[in-house]
This record gives sequence, C-alpha cells and structure tokens, in this order.
Amino acid sequence: MKLVIAISIFTLVVPFMLWHIVIAEETIVNLLKGLVSNGQIDVRLEGIKKGLFFSITSEGSHLLYGKENEPILTLEGLRLSINIMSVLTFRPTAELRAHIQGGGNLSGSIGLTGQRPLHVAARDVELSELRGLKRLGLSGKGRLTFELDHVLGISKFKFKIENAKLSPFVWNPVTIPLNLFHTIRGTGAVVGTTIDIRSIDIEGKGINALIKGVLNKNNSDLKLEIMTQSGFGQLPVLEGFLGNFKRSSGYYVVPLGAFAFYN
Repeated sequence: MKLVIAISIFTLVVPFMLWHIVIAEETIVNLLKGLVSNGQIDVRLEGIKKGLFFSITSEGSHLLYGKENEPILTLEGLRLSINIMSVLTFRPTAELRAHIQGGGNLSGSIGLTGQRPLHVAARDVELSELRGLKRLGLSGKGRLTFELDHVLGISKFKFKIENAKLSPFVWNPVTIPLNLFHTIRGTGAVVGTTIDIRSIDIEGKGINALIKGVLNKNNSDLKLEIMTQSGFGQLPVLEGFLGNFKRSSGYYVVPLGAFAFYN
C-alpha cells in the first residue's frame, strides 16, 4: 500500500517539478513556433508565462507572413493548457483560447505528438481588423466565422461572412463587385501551395454567385458564375464590371487566374 502511494505521489510531483524547474520559457516558445511555423507563416509570442498546472499564457501573439514578417493576425490573452486526460491516453493535446485584436474569439486544440493535428475555430471576427486580408486586396466590414482542421499536410477550412459591406475586389484582370453582396459562405482545402475551392457561395439582394475550382502558383481553373433575378436593381453596375463576360440575360461566367496571394 505504501509503495502504491509513493508511486502515485512520484507520478504527480515529478512532472510538476519538471514543468516549473527544468522546462524554460524559451523551450516552450520554440515548441509553439515549431507547431505553427512553415516556409511562409511564422509566429511571434510576447510576454510568455507558465501557469501552475501545465498552462501557458502570452500577452501578445502575432501571426506573420512572408520574408518581411508582415503581421496578418494579432491575438490577445492567448492561453494554452495541456489536457491531462489526453496525456493519460498517450495522445497529449494542448487546448487554446484567445481574443482576436479588433473583435472576435479564437479556440482550438493542437496535438503535441505524431501528426500534430490542429483544429481552430473563430467567432464574431470583424473583417476590417484582419490585416492579412488587405494583402489580398480585400477591404470592408463584416462578421467572420471560420473553422480550420489540419492533419497529414492537408488543411480543410470553412467560413461564413455575414452583414458584409465590402469594396469591389480586383482579381487581375477582373474586378468582382463584392459591394453587391451581403453574405459569403465557403469550403475548401489547402495542400502545399494548392488551394482547392470546393464552393464559395455569395448572396446579395436579387443576385447570387458561385466560385469553384483549384488555384496554385502555375495555373488556375477557378470560375466565377453570377446569376441575377428579375427585378435586380444594380444591373448597370454589374454590366460595367463584367459586361464582357455575359453569357445570357442575367448570367455571367468569369475565369479567374492566379493572383497576388502568391507574389
């Protein structure tokens, strides 16, 4: 009986001592960067502190893009905590929560071993505060909800933008009149530098659009289809942007090539 108690105490105390005495903050930062960073994306963590029971907090966390480390997303009050039950099943997982600067909340989980599966979800994100979208030429307001699952080198995503008030979007050499739409829903997957857009449904008053196809550095078979309903009141505006792509009354088909995302 005494042996069982001693082993139990040892099992609980030793990891606790290792966490607080042996494992340095720098080691934790390097581990977190290794989970997120790749050739294009990097992360900068500020104000790292270890919590009492295998938790980590960061005062400011910045997601950076490209060689110039351009900030595309900033998180405030990031907290990661190791799920003890996942450790007991030999699949250690860290759960994360944070507030997105400018509005919105982020939550998710990161596998710490094996293929390191990642799940991230965000709610009520204000589009105008996402600096990364400006790099794509997107500007305006709206409420974004999205989910991302990454495992085995494949990132699957889905998103929804409501109450959108967006500016026309230039996708060379085409200008898409996003100002005519109020709701956007999309699903797809990313493998390496290839983006598979399974569907992006865009809704407006008396107008609907659909984007589908595959996009990569070398080519694209993305296609935008726009359909208007009878009584659509912005037809002259639409004709001004996409009149050359008209197939029939109220129906437009626009081929979309690669764009500045890859530059």
